[in-house]
Amino acid sequence: MSSSPQRIRRFARIIETPDEYTYDVIYIDRTTGQRVTSYDGAEPTSMTDREMLQRLGYDIDEEIDITTSVVKVDPEESKQLIAEKDAQKKKEDEEVESRDLLNFLGDEVDTFDFSRWREGELTILKPALEKRGFTSVSFYMIEKDSFGPLIRGVTAINPEGQRMRFYYG
Repeated sequence: MSSSPQRIRRFARIIETPDEYTYDVIYIDRTTGQRVTSYDGAEPTSMTDREMLQRLGYDIDEEIDITTSVVKVDPEESKQLIAEKDAQKKKEDEEVESRDLLNFLGDEVDTFDFSRWREGELTILKPALEKRGFTSVSFYMIEKDSFGPLIRGVTAINPEGQRMRFYYG
């Protein structure tokens, strides 16, 4: 019986801090051991790491068999990758099932004012969910522009102990 191959990310993200003033982010191609890009992690950038590698023609999510890596890899990294992918799949499934929060809460939140969204989350939306038995209510940004949020997300644990996602905006 053969076990399935252990997969890891092809590109390793390495942080180098040789002194108190340096914070370099380096990407190494594990199939060659060569540096593919690096940047000063302390400087603001308009690109994400994903975009930076994509611009160079690489896919940050590309995977390889751990045995093909020419650089040393912690065997636990393969397990971490599986856990990351499982968590991402769970999040995607939750997002597919997400519900419009304002419709879900109905008339109870008629006083919610989008121009005072932060205050409204804490004084109207969160208490309305908690009144229905939800716990661990947390808000996050889904989409925004220069004027502020366009779509906000919410995660909460329902009375049955399952995490649910909502959105409003």
